[in-house]
Amino acid sequence: AKRITVLEGVVDATNIGAIFRSAAALNVDGVLLTSTCCDPLRRRAARVSMGTVFQIPWARIDAEWPDEGLEFLRRAGFQTAALALSDDSVSIEDPRLAAAEKLAVADRVSAMGFDAETALNYVMPGLKEIVDDIASDVFKAKKDSEVVFRPDGEKIFSVSEGSDGEELDRKALYDRIRAALGGGTVEVPVNTVKAVSKAENLKKTSLKAVFSTDYGSSTADRKSNVKLALSKFNGMVVAPGERVSFNDTVGERTAANGFKKAKIIVGGKYVDGVGGGVCQASTTLYNAALLAGLRIDEWHRHTLRSGYVKPSFDAMVNSNGADMVFTNDSGSPLYIRTVCDGSRATVYIYGEPNQYEIAREYKTVKTTPAKVTVITDTDGKYADRVVYDDESFWLKAPTDGMSTEGYLVYKKDGRTVARKKIRKDTYQPVGGVKVVGAEKRPAENPDAAGGENVA
Repeated sequence: AKRITVLEGVVDATNIGAIFRSAAALNVDGVLLTSTCCDPLRRRAARVSMGTVFQIPWARIDAEWPDEGLEFLRRAGFQTAALALSDDSVSIEDPRLAAAEKLAVADRVSAMGFDAETALNYVMPGLKEIVDDIASDVFKAKKDSEVVFRPDGEKIFSVSEGSDGEELDRKALYDRIRAALGGGTVEVPVNTVKAVSKAENLKKTSLKAVFSTDYGSSTADRKSNVKLALSKFNGMVVAPGERVSFNDTVGERTAANGFKKAKIIVGGKYVDGVGGGVCQASTTLYNAALLAGLRIDEWHRHTLRSGYVKPSFDAMVNSNGADMVFTNDSGSPLYIRTVCDGSRATVYIYGEPNQYEIAREYKTVKTTPAKVTVITDTDGKYADRVVYDDESFWLKAPTDGMSTEGYLVYKKDGRTVARKKIRKDTYQPVGGVKVVGAEKRPAENPDAAGGENVA
């Protein structure tokens, strides 16, 4: 039943009959009578009702009226309205009475599992358009603080102010409309949409790591290659989760791309090749990424030790597939700046401050002595440097081979909290060439020495 009529203290059979007849005309679903009402089946009531007392379901209210009876009706999901002659009564045409029926339908829709927005839009056509207009009037776009990165400028970062936005809380508005259907006003609920603030972005432009290598003694062409390779990263902004490939960024090492000939390692030997020195650029970037706490996805060692970095911290690259790759897993953007001043190659990485201070360590596991070849200068080719057999010089200095392990040490407030082995490497020895003189040194003349002393 959706609508029922409750009769209280109606003792006149004629009135009972008339009420039943009116209830039938108004399509009332049923009639409840308190114990103080007369019997609807009395002859007079039945005659006046024109038989409707036999058509409309009716029953006696067993609960005590009005307290227990009204509570029973509320529990059954009914809203009650009483006909009364009093100063505070409302007209039968009052919108609140119409709203009560809409609320009842909305409650039934909600009971089927739909939210308040769906239920109210169903019973109140046009409500959605009104709410959409309110949302449009309320909406204020947020403006996030922005970071401008100028790696070569006097001021590396410029950070603008941000401002919060506003938007309608649709769920809360529909809940309030539902609560006000019986009468009342609705205050429009507005949510603040937080923008990225200047303070947040300033924090995200902190220096995470800096690493440099010495290339001052390199040839001009090798210096050019190091600088060109690192310039490809200068000004790079790496988004959270983005993967950076050294080879993809630098491109193929060819003369057409601006690279020059310098020493490279091929088969354990130094030979001339286009792009010599690029591995120093990749190594410098690799170590900066390590110190910034980033995830290294790919790296390769050289066959020979590099003089510009500790063992187990080099990163060899070539155009045939050996790459150096890292991923920005910091959760915030990264900003990369590179500087090559002719003496040192340096990589700076900015972003969210590191949780730990990170340091590099290596441990020598095994040393393999290098072979030394001795050349006696019998033909005087190096007479300007050696003559006698007790004189010598290194035509090519030897470098012992090594097996090493690389570690990252994590510190907090000056205290070591973790030490992590990141790699194990083996470097081949590089044989040396030693040149010695061929002649015996003449013996000293004691008499000449004595006479010299006397004189």
